[in-house]
Amino acid sequence: EDINQLVGEAYLMRAYMHFILVNLYGQPYTATGALETKAVPLKLNTDLEEIPSRNTVKEIYTSILSDIETARKLINKKEWEIQYSYRFSTLSVDAMESRVYLYMGEWSKSYEASERVLAGKSTLVNLNDEGGKLPNEFTSVEMITAYEVFPNSDYAGSLLLYPSFLQEYEEGKDLRPNKYYQANKNGNYTSIKSGESKFKCTFRTGELYLNSAEAAAHLNKLPEARTRLLKLIENRYTSEGYEQKKNEINAMSQEKLVTEILKERARELAFEGHRWFDLRRQGMPEIKHTYKAEKGGAVYEYVLQQGDPMYTIPFPNSVILQNRALIQNPSREMGARQGEIQ
Repeated sequence: EDINQLVGEAYLMRAYMHFILVNLYGQPYTATGALETKAVPLKLNTDLEEIPSRNTVKEIYTSILSDIETARKLINKKEWEIQYSYRFSTLSVDAMESRVYLYMGEWSKSYEASERVLAGKSTLVNLNDEGGKLPNEFTSVEMITAYEVFPNSDYAGSLLLYPSFLQEYEEGKDLRPNKYYQANKNGNYTSIKSGESKFKCTFRTGELYLNSAEAAAHLNKLPEARTRLLKLIENRYTSEGYEQKKNEINAMSQEKLVTEILKERARELAFEGHRWFDLRRQGMPEIKHTYKAEKGGAVYEYVLQQGDPMYTIPFPNSVILQNRALIQNPSREMGARQGEIQ
């Protein structure tokens, strides 16, 4: 059993690493024509002399799903003690599958995987409780797998909350602004729930509630979607604010409910490594960032266009020089150059 557990964890780790890589260096799975485009190499052996070339997005996702299924047959630990919570468990397998299928737009499979996790663990941190832990602390009741620190302490303090995003939280109702963020000496807001080793989080139940709600809403399972969304909100809002929010959500159409779930996903999972990937799979919307120079006072505006090629990160030149088989797609190279010019 111990050997099976270790081998299963290795398979799930390989699946997870390929999942991160394909979502950085490959096109979003659901984008038109993305499946046959090149992404990253699949390295499935220990041949150090092999010169790997790029595999397609479809090939990488096929490998990810295969590794998840192999891990499912081997991993036998349902839940680890707190000091070992960085290791994968049977719940981690379903949590990983839930996220992968969500990114693929396979709503039924994502919903089923999400519900399997929540059947085994559904606890949530209630922000109404004084002195409670934050949801992404590795010792919180929400934790399923606490492997990553994101963002790490090297740059966590330099990441600022965009002012308009703070307005996404309902003042006086939503408890998260005061729990998740703090103002620095310059009046800018930074994240409280990042930058320390205690904020280790790969999978937690809060995400699974949102995965389940989003998938259910797309499947037109509106009562199920509302139930999952409202359970999370109940633990993030004041009691009075929750009652008002509940009435709003219960009156929403399918389209408005999907939109609300995506907004709630941004609010809940901010500074936990999800936002960039969510923007990619949600149509790669235009992003504008305004930067003001400190002394000169000049204001610069940087724009990432709708569907911009720069939503897919190009390989660094240093990597390509070491392996000429890692050729960029011609159209991707042109898009990257145009993005740099803009």
